Parts: sequence; structure tokens; C-alpha cells
Amino acid sequence: TMSVTTEKNSSELGFTKVIVQEKSGSSWTDVATYTSTKNSEFIIKNALAHSASVSYSGTEGKSYRAKVTVYAKDANGSDTKTFTSYSEIA
Repeated sequence: TMSVTTEKNSSELGFTKVIVQEKSGSSWTDVATYTSTKNSEFIIKNALAHSASVSYSGTEGKSYRAKVTVYAKDANGSDTKTFTSYSEIA
């Protein structure tokens, strides 16, 4: 589950992209991508906070993490920022 909050109301708020990555040796490989164009629930209108989730069935014993791009839009324009989660073992 991913969550975002803002200090003032946003005309649009949410997540534009979620990339699931699997650890392979010392590097991370993209294994799944979820976008707001295919997941309309990722972005809502007129909000201060929003949560959404994705489900990915990984391989048992492998490590995974997510890169989440957060999006907010108001009368002054829009902005995005990407965050990387801690890793979890499937």
C-alpha cells in the first residue's frame, strides 16, 4: 500500500507509476510496472490524501522493492517525485 498527503487541497493527487524491482546479485531489475493510465484508481481529484495498492506475486525467497512516482496538481501547476521503498522478501 502506498499513501500520499498534502498540506493543501490538490485538484489531482496520487501516483503516476509504480515499478516493482527484484534483486539480482547486487543490482535491481524491473519486473512489473503499473501506471495511472491503466489503473485509474491511482489518481483522485480534489483531495488532501490518497492511498492505493498493487499486488505482485514474487518468487519465494527473493527480495523486492517498489519505486513509486507521486503526483500532485493544483492551480499553480503540477509536480512529481519518485520514492524507493525498503526491500521485502517474498
